[in-house]
Amino acid sequence: MIESIKIAGTITLKSIAKWVLIVFLGCLVTLVTFLVSFFRNIDLMEGESQKFSAFFYGLLTENFPALILIFGAPIFVIIYLIMANKVSVQNVIFFLFKSKAGDYVISAITAAVEKITGKKGWHSDLINKGLVKAKVLQAVKDDPNTSKIQHSIIRYGFKKINLEDVDFQREETNLSSIISDKFRHFFEEMVRPSLMFFWILILVQIGLFIYSIFLG
Repeated sequence: MIESIKIAGTITLKSIAKWVLIVFLGCLVTLVTFLVSFFRNIDLMEGESQKFSAFFYGLLTENFPALILIFGAPIFVIIYLIMANKVSVQNVIFFLFKSKAGDYVISAITAAVEKITGKKGWHSDLINKGLVKAKVLQAVKDDPNTSKIQHSIIRYGFKKINLEDVDFQREETNLSSIISDKFRHFFEEMVRPSLMFFWILILVQIGLFIYSIFLG
């Protein structure tokens, strides 16, 4: 158990570091390109009123790359945040299941499902995927031996695996085996999350910035 905690801690720290890299570098590039583009083109505001509409129209007609960098800055930040969250979660899951700690997640799933299906008349309670997911997640959450990170991973897994082919009403259905096998298969097929899109986005911003300077 201690070894599992150490592995999970190491993986979590690595994922946090990757999250910080994406958010910090992405927001830094966005901030620098925004400020430089803004002040280099501020003269496009006409007259004493300093009309915002004149600034927008001026950028639209004279320096479109700067327009994207200035008015698209909030969108870039949102994209980096979404990307950081997604990559971090995928990174945790990937490395966790490539280590011994992944067995504890499968064990938690198996124990939760067996707890539910061990009750008489469980077929009438679990009539679809939604109910199965809700009850299993609640059982995992109630288990004192299951950590929050394991609960989060199981919740993520339920979003990805397909249970539409499972007949919950058949008494012969071994739900515990089916769900644990589907989870194991899904996580074993996961590939290490790539930062390629992140670097492409960085290069796009830098490319737009260089082009905007050339036009200015």
